[in-house]
Amino acid sequence: MTVLLLKLGLVPLLIAAVTAAGRRWGAGMAGFLAGLPIIVGPILALVAWEQGADYAAHAALGALAAVPASIGFAFAYAWAAQRTRWAQAELVALVAWALLGTLVLAWQPELPLATLLALAGVLALPSCFPSGQDATLAFGHAPPLAGRMLAGALLTLAVTLSAAVLDARISGLLSLFPVMMSVMAIATQRHDGAGFAARLLQGMVRGMISVVAFCGVLAALLPTMAAVPAFGLATAAALATHGLRAGLGRRRS
Repeated sequence: MTVLLLKLGLVPLLIAAVTAAGRRWGAGMAGFLAGLPIIVGPILALVAWEQGADYAAHAALGALAAVPASIGFAFAYAWAAQRTRWAQAELVALVAWALLGTLVLAWQPELPLATLLALAGVLALPSCFPSGQDATLAFGHAPPLAGRMLAGALLTLAVTLSAAVLDARISGLLSLFPVMMSVMAIATQRHDGAGFAARLLQGMVRGMISVVAFCGVLAALLPTMAAVPAFGLATAAALATHGLRAGLGRRRS
């Protein structure tokens, strides 16, 4: 019962927190906070609890290797939104995610190369997004918060329940399925315009450097370390990296 409650409640609560940040500080900050491992982190922790540390280590590597697919989703949506409505932009972005995800699964890069590719995407691609203004997200007109929280809970349930029959790297890939990106980008484009959506997604990609740190540290430590300290160190690495990136962003501003 405790595990089920965690699956149903932890990720939705984190989504609610990011929503509150969007109302208070705008699209860029909401996107940056949403880049934290607020979905993949709890999913990997639950997978480690139920399937063991070895499975979770391979799933973390799969999630790390899948970071370029999530970046591809954001990049494709941001540019498609400049010319199309949200439904077409979402379709283009999902196709990009599926193609890159399939490539990742076929290639299966090991930890050093997966880390290098993920870092390259997180550091280089944000400068290639279309320019857009920041704004306080119109979440009052967006899909209901309950719907966004439900989407997070369903993704958590789907990945953790299917872990018993899926390859660990597939579970890792699915744990980074762009639920938050989709919901927040669609809501922002519909009610604030394509420029604001691009700004949001750009912030999410910048924030994903913490996902790279979290998954990379976890994949490296879980084979030789107990799960609790490994997750603790991975979380610390994610927060430190996120804070460093935020500080550098403020200095540029």
